[in-house]
Amino acid sequence: MSNLFLFAVCFFGGLFMLYRLRVMYKERKLLYARGINVLATIISVAEESDIDEGSKTYYTPTLTFKDEKGQLLESQGPSISSKFYVGDQIPIIYDPEVTNNIRYTNRGHKFRDLVFVGIGGIVFILAGIAILIQWLNE
Repeated sequence: MSNLFLFAVCFFGGLFMLYRLRVMYKERKLLYARGINVLATIISVAEESDIDEGSKTYYTPTLTFKDEKGQLLESQGPSISSKFYVGDQIPIIYDPEVTNNIRYTNRGHKFRDLVFVGIGGIVFILAGIAILIQWLNE
């Protein structure tokens, strides 16, 4: 592979990651601005493992909760590696306009995962620049 191709993959891949970071941040900020905090009940749990042996198992709960009008809603929660049990209650925040936009409110900082996307994007851009400098010096 030529260094120019590697530069393009790294640099534009990093730009794409930073673009996704911006979109994810805006969506998350909107969720926390207009979202409603409720206690949801887990009614079922789907279990999914990676293909590799010894890999992580992810759990996706189906939740029921009441909206601000008292109507019972059912939605699938985000998949995480912590095990859920049917009947457990878990605090969530949901968007009243998009009721399947849910986040768990007891699972760490609300923007922590976005930091990793940003760091990854910056690392890819810097790697692309380093490859370009090396290519130009040849």
